Amino acid sequence: MLKKTLWMAVTGSVCLAAHAESAELKAWGSSLASHPSVIEQMDLYRNGSSKLSSRYKTQTAQAVLRKMIDRADQKMTILQAGSALCQPSIQVEFTRPGSLGLQASQLTGVESDFESNLIRVEGVACVSGGSPEKAIQLFGSPEFRKRNMPEISECSRSGDSMCTVTASSIGNPEASFCTQVDETFKPTFSAFQGVLVSNASGYDPMYLTDVLATSYRSQDGNMVIHVQAFIRRNAIPSFLRGIAADTIKSRYQNILQSLKKELK
Repeated sequence: MLKKTLWMAVTGSVCLAAHAESAELKAWGSSLASHPSVIEQMDLYRNGSSKLSSRYKTQTAQAVLRKMIDRADQKMTILQAGSALCQPSIQVEFTRPGSLGLQASQLTGVESDFESNLIRVEGVACVSGGSPEKAIQLFGSPEFRKRNMPEISECSRSGDSMCTVTASSIGNPEASFCTQVDETFKPTFSAFQGVLVSNASGYDPMYLTDVLATSYRSQDGNMVIHVQAFIRRNAIPSFLRGIAADTIKSRYQNILQSLKKELK
């Protein structure tokens, strides 16, 4: 009887903590507003002479963020209050037209093309050391990025603006872009959002990049780092999509493994 009472008390406290952190995530997510420059970057996209409508650009920017917040909350609920253990993983996929809110039949040709070449990334790392605050501080640190991302030659941050230059390589000239950063730091839950607001990558322009990272404790005691991203650059031919997905997967695996290493 005593064991059952203690188990119920522990389980109840875990559920209450999970509920509190879920509420913090949702409150923080609802405070994030689409930056006007996000729409300006999407406005650069063309399919022939066709361009994205103002309505679609606004809805898409909002839908991408909402999907990531909802997914982060779902993952948090599973790992904090459910029976699932933290399992490292990473997935890269191309979205299907109609996956961002509007049905495929409601999309124009240029809108359908935009969504069919939108890349979604999701990764999870399970860390035994460190804290949620430290994990997100590292993730948003220019120094961490320069140490652990070989493609980055320069990275600087001033307040909520982070600007990055990637080094040139065979077939890929130097590229530069800036993101607006929003963060929240709590002892039991911390989060980062970085969204593209400007870029000078003429060879392979970016039209949309939105990254969300959250960190918290799971039920099994591990600290979870959950990273998501939506990325839209130039269209990738179907026969090259596997290679592109593997490259992106490798890049995010390196980020998560580097975080895990530095948090030990």
